[in-house]
Amino acid sequence: MKRPNDQIFQLSLTEIAFTLTFILLLLLGYMVFEANTREQALERELAAAGTVQRNRQALEQAREALAQDLRRAGANPDEAISSLLSQSKLIEERNQLKMRVDDLDKQLSALTELKRALDSAQSRLDDQDNVRTQIVEALALKAKLEKKLLEMQQDDVTDTASRRSPASAAEGTSAASSIGSGDASAVRQDSSDFASQILAGMSLREEVQKALHKELNRTYVIGQEASLAAELVSARKQLAAQQQIPNVERVAKENADLRGQVVFLKAKLDARGGRDYPPCWADEKTGKVEFLFSIEIAPDGLHIKPSWPEWRAQDAAALPGIDKLTESSPLSLPEFNTRMQGIDRLSKAKECRYYVYIKNRVTDLESFNRSRYSIENFFYKLELRG
Repeated sequence: MKRPNDQIFQLSLTEIAFTLTFILLLLLGYMVFEANTREQALERELAAAGTVQRNRQALEQAREALAQDLRRAGANPDEAISSLLSQSKLIEERNQLKMRVDDLDKQLSALTELKRALDSAQSRLDDQDNVRTQIVEALALKAKLEKKLLEMQQDDVTDTASRRSPASAAEGTSAASSIGSGDASAVRQDSSDFASQILAGMSLREEVQKALHKELNRTYVIGQEASLAAELVSARKQLAAQQQIPNVERVAKENADLRGQVVFLKAKLDARGGRDYPPCWADEKTGKVEFLFSIEIAPDGLHIKPSWPEWRAQDAAALPGIDKLTESSPLSLPEFNTRMQGIDRLSKAKECRYYVYIKNRVTDLESFNRSRYSIENFFYKLELRG
């Protein structure tokens, strides 16, 4: 009799049992590993929670100690702690605002450079417009000149014909040709003189236009030449009269200024030091410098205030553009540089420098240096601290 086969799919039941047991052991090992990992994570969290708890307890103890100290000092702990918290928030806000101000300052510098470029481009456009206007005026003048020359030639021919006598008319063609050539030469000479006068007039007009714009900030208006000439002659007469009859008070002030400069320079030489130019204002007895302005460098610009002594008020009022400097405060650097041109030309003509006080109110070193360099272009300075 044949023995029954106890295998299923060529595997014995024993082999299948061993395989299942091995799989269960693997699952059990994985579950143990997961349990250990979770246990370690929980232990770390528990340790961190204990550290947080200890830190919280330490902070509470520190706060309680601070509150006790404040009570002993007679202060309200809650108000003091609230003030500290508010101050910390204000410090953070201040830092953010400072960063914002720095960014705005950089943007302003970039915009200043852009404005300078635009102004330069605008000036070039203005020059082109002026050239175009001059060309149109030159063409119109050329047409008038040609018309005038033609009239002069016709007048000369008429005058020559009227001056001829009957006898000379009968002398023949050769005499007429000789007279005609002489008249033509005279016409060319008159035309040349007239052209020279026209060119001289154009040159004079150009120089007057430049001088009016540069010195008086006025515009040359065509058609007002007569009134302008009368004004110039009157001003020249007044200047000649002033030169002939010196102003005693003005001369006395100039001498006092010169004596003060001499005393100042002598003191500097005795001290073996000094600057390139003497002060425009100095006490004639002591040589002490008398200051013109007090300039405060602030975030919104330059604040300019008078600092001259009382007896210098009349001299200060006579300085060119003084009102635009003191009444329009604060000024940006481009405005300051533009409005200082009159005083700068005057000091250079006198070979002296005015002195000013400066006080810093900005925290940005770059902004302060830009303002300081602009001021030093025109003045000698004394920097006030604090």
